[in-house]
Amino acid sequence: MIVVVGSGPAGIACSWALAERGHEVTILDAGRGPDPEIARKYEPLSTAEPEDWDPALVEELRGEFLVNRDELPPKPVLGSLHPYAPSDPSAPAEGSGVGLTPSLGRGGLSAVWGAAMLPYRERDLVDWPLSVDELAPFYRSVLNFMPVAGRRDRLESEFPLYTEELEDLKPTAQIRAFLSDLERGAARLDAAGLTAGRARLAVRTANSAYGQGCRRVGLCLHGCPLGAIWSAEQSLAELRSRWGVRYLPGRYVERVEESSTGASVTVRTAGGLEEVSAERVFVGAGALPTTRLMLRSLDAKGIPVELYDSQYYTFPLIRAKGSPVSVETQGNTLAQAFVEVNGLKDTRDSAHLQVYGFNDLMLREIAAMIHMPPRAAARFLRPVLSRILFCQGYLHSERSRSIQAVMDDSGPEAPLRLSPLGSEELVKRKVKMVVNRVRKSSLALRATPLPQLLRVWEPGRGIHTGGSFPMRTKPTGLECDLLGRPAGLRRIHLVDSSVFPSIPPTTITYTVMANAQRIVAEFSQV
Repeated sequence: MIVVVGSGPAGIACSWALAERGHEVTILDAGRGPDPEIARKYEPLSTAEPEDWDPALVEELRGEFLVNRDELPPKPVLGSLHPYAPSDPSAPAEGSGVGLTPSLGRGGLSAVWGAAMLPYRERDLVDWPLSVDELAPFYRSVLNFMPVAGRRDRLESEFPLYTEELEDLKPTAQIRAFLSDLERGAARLDAAGLTAGRARLAVRTANSAYGQGCRRVGLCLHGCPLGAIWSAEQSLAELRSRWGVRYLPGRYVERVEESSTGASVTVRTAGGLEEVSAERVFVGAGALPTTRLMLRSLDAKGIPVELYDSQYYTFPLIRAKGSPVSVETQGNTLAQAFVEVNGLKDTRDSAHLQVYGFNDLMLREIAAMIHMPPRAAARFLRPVLSRILFCQGYLHSERSRSIQAVMDDSGPEAPLRLSPLGSEELVKRKVKMVVNRVRKSSLALRATPLPQLLRVWEPGRGIHTGGSFPMRTKPTGLECDLLGRPAGLRRIHLVDSSVFPSIPPTTITYTVMANAQRIVAEFSQV
């Protein structure tokens, strides 16, 4: 038997590759789900047709996502915050200056992710012991169970699609106009080092056994009631039904060890400690839980490790001309366009922007700023709302702050002590360079940034983090080999972002899953 730790994207991609190859797989997972009362409250939105939904219930769901311009509240899924584990020993202490959040939820943070997915480019991997060609087969294999919506456009020159089966998720009228302007200004954008196109999203547009197709109901940011946004929990259900993968929730993994003939996992359950024996163990619990688990398992008390982060920042764009927006039926409210900002100084200075159109969170935030009820603000501000877009941006980890993690004690409740590293001012300077590059391309974009509303968030806030046990061709200390095995271990493999040698600015989950499948394929050949 092979044990996989975690049911997030890394654990599920790994389990899929193992099951496909005929291995007997058991997934050990904390597996927390939503509070039953909350789940019952919003169940009618999952079981009824959208035209039959109670408008008051929909508004109540929207209100579950708190809006605070000075903070970045956690994104709920159908009213629940169960994916997050703020009291877990791997979570940052309050006031630590670290924004990274661990998950103990079933499906991990894929329950609340933004579904954005791009592969890495060759130039993103210059400090990796891997090439894009080595990852390419696994970018393709991930799409055997994960949908991708997008289109063939200028992004394909840098980011191959790795599939012929693209879903067509229609953009809103506001984003259609923006994408049209991007196409008209493509030559000028190219000259400025900007490549833009429609967002690629893990969203299905047709019904399946594990979720309905997108119906454009405008609840993407609140947890799609129809299940149109892919989550690892959906593929977990398919793993169990298709291959009989064994799933054991309520298991909190405390330690992993190996011998010359196998491996063992110590888990804490409601009934106490248990030991699970396995041929091999694959750990995909997420950057923070994996870091804490492995520092404990390796008895690395007091040894600091560094987690790399792709720094997260946000700012609005104001369009030269407005396009119709609907307050009632908002359509797709996920990111609908990507803009890649290349060659700021060198290849490591690229940046990735995800562009969002109108959504109710923007309306509520603006309404709060002018002290008006949202519906009144919508009527009053409709011409302005039709011109506002929202950007989420990411830097390469080499141009970002990082996070130091240390365990001062190896006891069962010992926390992971986290603190930021690097200069906040240098990061802000780099982000301003990105925003200035966008501003200089305002004519081609038909939009200009509002730098006075720029926010650079603390490291970890964008959850594009990893690298505590980086892969190396010749690993030393706690580093991993190319099969994700740290500190000279032979039967314990790390398969999440904790093995990444750096964090490029584009999306992280797709490559986490592809690399997890690569590790399985290459271990199977040894």
